[in-house]
Amino acid sequence: MSNSNKFNIEEKPAFIIVRILIGRLGLFETPDILAGVESFLKSRDYPNTLIDLSGTAVIDSTGIGFLIAINNLVVKKGNKMVITGISERVGEIFRITKMSTFFKTSENTGEAEKFFTPGGKNQ
Repeated sequence: MSNSNKFNIEEKPAFIIVRILIGRLGLFETPDILAGVESFLKSRDYPNTLIDLSGTAVIDSTGIGFLIAINNLVVKKGNKMVITGISERVGEIFRITKMSTFFKTSENTGEAEKFFTPGGKNQ
């Protein structure tokens, strides 16, 4: 498990959970989070990744860039990334930017875990 005041990472057998712990995922917060998460993922060869945004109420283009970067790294290794805990406001930003069609999303962590289990969702 990896912890910081901005995010924490929990390892599960089939995937990792990255929980964003801050209310705003923006220009000033994102570089530290990206560096920490990317370092952790690299050390584990970019496993299946669940991003939990349930603590995040605001996201800007830098935050979206963070999600795209992590998704690209994970997918490049043949794995999956799913985002859960999307607030109404963040969901609206995803819809406006068409990111809701780019990312795999789920209503909650339990539902998202199905993406990583054998015979689970293949979206």
